[in-house]
Order: sequence, then structure tokens, then C-alpha cells
Amino acid sequence: MNQNTVTGDYININLRQLGATSIKEFNSIMHIAEFDLGDGLIVSYVFNITRHNKYFLQRMQPYAMVHGKFASDQEIIDFITADLKRFENAKNSHNFNTFLLISHLGHHITENIEHLFLNYNVDA
Repeated sequence: MNQNTVTGDYININLRQLGATSIKEFNSIMHIAEFDLGDGLIVSYVFNITRHNKYFLQRMQPYAMVHGKFASDQEIIDFITADLKRFENAKNSHNFNTFLLISHLGHHITENIEHLFLNYNVDA
């Protein structure tokens, strides 16, 4: 059995225990976990298991954020556990919707800047 499969299964079991509402697995190396925290708040993560059994984690929703490399499966579980607790707490703030709006606007600004930069004609 592939080590990535065993490691991925271990993480998936722990994420289910944390309340993941959906976990998708692709070729035993990419996993997408989704958590429904209620009131329309979905938090989702994607993590990849590298050839050297290291992990690369990104949050996809409610806004994208790269969290980088982790050395162990337990570090992934610990990070997601703490992150979910922060979102549970934050969703009770009266500023949370404003925070989400600003984060989405920031994403759109970044996309527009990239578009302008990539389409900039130096010879013009």
C-alpha cells in the first residue's frame, strides 16, 4: 500500500472527526476537505502530500490563503483544528461580513493587477 494513501486516510479520519462535511481525494496525494460551520459559512482546505511525505496546505474558502509546508500529518490536523476555531469565533463578530467582503475585494484587485501586468506591452 502506498504511504500517501495511509497518511491521507489518517488525516481524512481526523478531519471527519472535526466535522468535515465533504472530503474528496485525488490519486492519494490531493485532498479537499470542506466544513460547514453554519449560517452559510463554508471553510474548505486543499492539501497535497509530496513524494517526501511533506504536506502543502491552502485554505480555499471563505477566502484563499496559502499556509505553506508542514512536516507531519498531525501538524495539518492541528492547524485546521485551530483555524476552524478561529472561524467559529470570528463568525460571531459583527465585523465578520465586512472582513469577508474586503478579502474578496482584495482578491479581485490582485487579479486585475496581474491582468494589467501580464498584458502590458513594453513596445507601446
